[in-house]
Amino acid sequence: MAPVTSTAIQMVFGDTVATALMGARNLSKEEYAANHPAGRIGKSLIFKVKDVIHLTGTFTDGDLRRTLKASGEGIFKLTVGEMCNRNPRTVSPDAMAVEAMKKMESPPSPVQFLPVIKDDNILIGIVTLHGLVSAGL
Repeated sequence: MAPVTSTAIQMVFGDTVATALMGARNLSKEEYAANHPAGRIGKSLIFKVKDVIHLTGTFTDGDLRRTLKASGEGIFKLTVGEMCNRNPRTVSPDAMAVEAMKKMESPPSPVQFLPVIKDDNILIGIVTLHGLVSAGL
């Protein structure tokens, strides 16, 4: 079991106080979230998966290495969005697993995972090379 830190205690205390105040003021979760959307509690009450799922690109250790090689110290001025691969290899959930493995191994360089994308370009999961190998492919 991990040791309890002062930060963890402060977070639990803060959550407890916020919940108590919410009850004392007869605020619903939605009202509390609307008044405090930037906080962790507020976000946990209003964010749904559909609010945060967007496949704008992937960012891997390879992307980081290539950007570092090309940019040097300029990398510290870049955001992840500027470094990510905006056109990653993807696979359909109905594709054969062996097709996914071939995509992973294809040039210009092999990859360890593929985002699984529905027809409407919605990310629904990920397939890993390790998972395919473990399955016996």
